Amino acid sequence: MVPSLLVGLQRSTAIDYDAVAYRTAVILTEDPGEPSISALPGVYVPTDATRFQWDSKTPSFLKNFMQGSSALRFGLTVSRDSPNILSQRKINLFFDPAFTAEEIRQCLIYGEIPYGYNITLTRLDTQEVFTNGTGPYPEGRYGYIRRYVKIKNYTSATVTNETHPGFNATTQYLTPPFDNSQYQTFRVALDGLWLYWDGTGSRKYLVSTPYVIDPTQDNITVNLGLEGFLNNSHVNPNAFTQELPNPKVYFDWDAWRANCDQPGTPPCSVLYPQDIPPNYATLRSIEFRDRSDNPIDLITAGAKVTVSYHDPDTADTMLPLTDLDPPSPVRVGNWINLTIGNVPQDYMEQNKRMDIVYTFGEDPVVNPGVDPGDPADDISLYIPRTLISGTLRYDYNPANVTQPALAPGILEVAIW
Repeated sequence: MVPSLLVGLQRSTAIDYDAVAYRTAVILTEDPGEPSISALPGVYVPTDATRFQWDSKTPSFLKNFMQGSSALRFGLTVSRDSPNILSQRKINLFFDPAFTAEEIRQCLIYGEIPYGYNITLTRLDTQEVFTNGTGPYPEGRYGYIRRYVKIKNYTSATVTNETHPGFNATTQYLTPPFDNSQYQTFRVALDGLWLYWDGTGSRKYLVSTPYVIDPTQDNITVNLGLEGFLNNSHVNPNAFTQELPNPKVYFDWDAWRANCDQPGTPPCSVLYPQDIPPNYATLRSIEFRDRSDNPIDLITAGAKVTVSYHDPDTADTMLPLTDLDPPSPVRVGNWINLTIGNVPQDYMEQNKRMDIVYTFGEDPVVNPGVDPGDPADDISLYIPRTLISGTLRYDYNPANVTQPALAPGILEVAIW
């Protein structure tokens, strides 16, 4: 780095291109950008018309902001105390093709001189290349600087029956008293107290700044594997006798199965479970709730939420879930993958908590009572396909959350 800087000092031209390249690289690799409220993760600063996290906005918003002659500076670092450690979200936004070369020059290179430039970032782990600028390197003289950087990766949680068997609620449906609830819920909890606050209102450093889990700056991903949580109790349904509520009678599955499809008896098909394990779960909704279990409208507040689910009828197809509260239940195969980004700072303030709530549930099925010919004796049950319950803490426990190592990268800046 040093020899490339000294070369510029030997020139007699009015413009030191190496110095401009160096200054530009410093802004990108040592500055979080401005406006910014990300001096440190977890530091709450009220937002107003001129103070916000620049990477929390869309390119169209930022373009309009620039036209209002408001100050805007692109910077890619996670925070001011973590130079050379870049935010993936800021990288994605800075290299968005929606920005013109002039807009990037206005918010990064500055000055009245219409510099040509090329900025390239290469991730060395994936060989992914990000680039923007006015064109390729010229044949003539140009300034150049190269910086070695690290890139903060997003965290994720993967929940399966193998990794988290404690969330399997099978026992409550196989042993008396039987749970006849229509809905089953599973939660993933993000709490500011676990992530970067302590009881006094000060920041706590459970991990160094580049590894802080901050939903306001980073994407949060939950991969929910349902295959191991599907109700397989009917593999041998004759192995137990089910106690039914009001009136308390015992239903002999073996006797019923021997007589179903006979005159005066409901057909076998009305009783779930079937003879083979189900290949799908029944998703009713995905909600967001606060510590007091009040609903949170994250999307209206500006958060970005994307959900995809495995199509049970197609082995490898993932479908988007466009409505988190669908009018009818959704048949979900093995996986539900959810990603949240740009969570408003208010929801991660001290003592704030946000739960992702998955609700599963079946329509009622009618089971014949002691007298198959008497409809009044029939009993409605909600026999679940999905047997998952409990709350996963999205925190620094490696058993719950995967936090990849910082990715190496090379940032190159050329100015002419």
